[in-house]
Amino acid sequence: MEMLRNIGHKAIDEFVHSDMNIGFGSGIATNFAIERLEQQIKQGKLKNITIIPTSMHMAKQAIEHKIPIQPLSKELTIDLMIDSALEVDTDLNISKNNNGNFLREKMMKDGSNQYLCLINEDRLSKNMGFHPISIEIIPFGLEYTKSRIEQLPCLVNNPSKAIIRKGSISLSTPDGTIPATTANNNILIDLYCSNPVENIQELVYELN
Repeated sequence: MEMLRNIGHKAIDEFVHSDMNIGFGSGIATNFAIERLEQQIKQGKLKNITIIPTSMHMAKQAIEHKIPIQPLSKELTIDLMIDSALEVDTDLNISKNNNGNFLREKMMKDGSNQYLCLINEDRLSKNMGFHPISIEIIPFGLEYTKSRIEQLPCLVNNPSKAIIRKGSISLSTPDGTIPATTANNNILIDLYCSNPVENIQELVYELN
């Protein structure tokens, strides 16, 4: 936990300056980053900082730390997006898992001037797939989509099981019977692969 605190604090110390709009994804390290923001603002080292949260949790964190928030809008420039990840490979592909804000975080990432992903060394891997790969899908045709994912051409030699996440959105291990819904009322599927995915970009292409 102390390592994640150091990572979150270092992100603010090295990448944030006054007059910035900062997007925040979910994660323990991002919580510590907001904690550091408050400290720097109170000390007068940072001014005119605004947070664009991707979740109610991050909005609550910002409010508790007395940092102004605002929604994403077309007039807004996102100077920096601070996020976290479950797994990062050697090509800097990112896999997320324990939250229901994937779509929002991707929108913010793609629209930001700079993206910063906070992880510790145990999140680094040569290939994706050591952990379940989480995919956000719309509820319509849920079982159909689940079946199509398992039959993707790139997975022919890597038998995989697509599991609908049920119960708590933050747990890939089911703890309920009802499909968990994301912040945008979509469904999460956790893809369990027999072996690591050698070409994650091919998987992304086929998923799209």
